Amino acid sequence: MNLRNISIVVILLLTINGLVAQTIKGLIVSDNKVVPFANIQIRNIDKGVSTNENGDYIIKEVPVGSYEFQFLVLACFQKILVLMF
Repeated sequence: MNLRNISIVVILLLTINGLVAQTIKGLIVSDNKVVPFANIQIRNIDKGVSTNENGDYIIKEVPVGSYEFQFLVLACFQKILVLMF
């Protein structure tokens, strides 16, 4: 896996829970291979998870808003995305 060329595929599935919270699901891949055990952190709020062995992750009960996501792999690769919901 070439960490400099890592691609982050973010699949957003928003589940409305009383119009105040949603679920964010995603998959992290690099060179068409899943990236297991990467860390995903929502920097604006205190929420974060790790990908499973298949590169999948789920973050539940995220309030509607604009957030900065940090993706960290093996403490040597980091990518930050800003997403609005």
